[in-house]
Amino acid sequence: MLLDAALEELFDDDRWAQAANTHWPRPTGETWSAENFAAHRGGKFSSDILFMIKEQAKETSPNGKADLLYGLVSQLNNKEAVPPQLRKIFSEIQDLAA
Repeated sequence: MLLDAALEELFDDDRWAQAANTHWPRPTGETWSAENFAAHRGGKFSSDILFMIKEQAKETSPNGKADLLYGLVSQLNNKEAVPPQLRKIFSEIQDLAA
């Protein structure tokens, strides 16, 4: 099975906002919201949100897409936090390895 979206796009906007508030807070005292991330759906999502975070978080911003994704997945703390598409792929990989 192939993913029909980029990995970053599989995670919902609330999850992105939570990760951004934890790892790349805005210096102005404002918090990130799901709407900040939803505004970038339909385009080059990961590039657009990376630019947005770098522009607004400055010193704490991620150092590229890998760092961006690592910050997001480090917040996953239960099965439900993993998008269903990824859980399905992981299950298929486990079946192949058995």
